[in-house]
Amino acid sequence: MFKINDIDFEPVLKEVREIMDPLYVKHECLHEMLQEFYGKKDFESDTVNYLLRKIDELNGRMDILRDVRDYLTNMVAGVPFYVDTRVGMYMARFGLTEEQAQLLVDVYKEHRRSMGSEDRKKYLLAAAHKVRWVQEENCLHVHFGDTWWHYSADGWW
Repeated sequence: MFKINDIDFEPVLKEVREIMDPLYVKHECLHEMLQEFYGKKDFESDTVNYLLRKIDELNGRMDILRDVRDYLTNMVAGVPFYVDTRVGMYMARFGLTEEQAQLLVDVYKEHRRSMGSEDRKKYLLAAAHKVRWVQEENCLHVHFGDTWWHYSADGWW
């Protein structure tokens, strides 16, 4: 029986990134050229309009490839495609269930609102180095460098 986990997405992701790299270079070059015209106060010449059309075309191609790249990146990271990317990221990173990862995101959002500006910078959720579900306490233990919090199933910390 075929399983999605049997597919190696790394080579395909690498190929998409290799296709995107020259597009980013072209995009940057077109913008530099456009900036030169803007610096000369030329906003409506045929060349400027041509550059704008090319940038729009390139943006369309890059938008499609970004979606493909992001999807493949999530597949490589083990992020389930059916959940919010942020929730899926924490599912994969900390080995949480979807419900536990959603609890982490929801409680953290409320917890962050209660923090001062210095603590908001210090305790970004991306900086958590360990999150684990403790069944006996019905909560998550969220560990940062110098402290940790309980994030309970009822939404408190």
